[in-house]
Amino acid sequence: MENENPLHIASAIVLSQVDKVESVKSSLASISGIEVHTEGNDGRIIITVESPKYREVADVLLSIRDIEGVLSSELVYQYSDGDKVSDGDKAH
Repeated sequence: MENENPLHIASAIVLSQVDKVESVKSSLASISGIEVHTEGNDGRIIITVESPKYREVADVLLSIRDIEGVLSSELVYQYSDGDKVSDGDKAH
């Protein structure tokens, strides 16, 4: 049975310039679907991204690199609770 309310979640570590952590956190928090969880004193920021559409999660993760002060972002974990991918996405 296909899940009518699919959920796609990804977690990532975002590495920010240390002097720009607060502005990067603010920018991340303003993006729909992102939750900022914690930060290290070395510029690392832990986030999750949540959406009913896999493609939106992927797009958000890609857009993070364009935030001023972000040095890199790495996907740590990805989860989908549906058997089928919604909204025309290709299976992953």
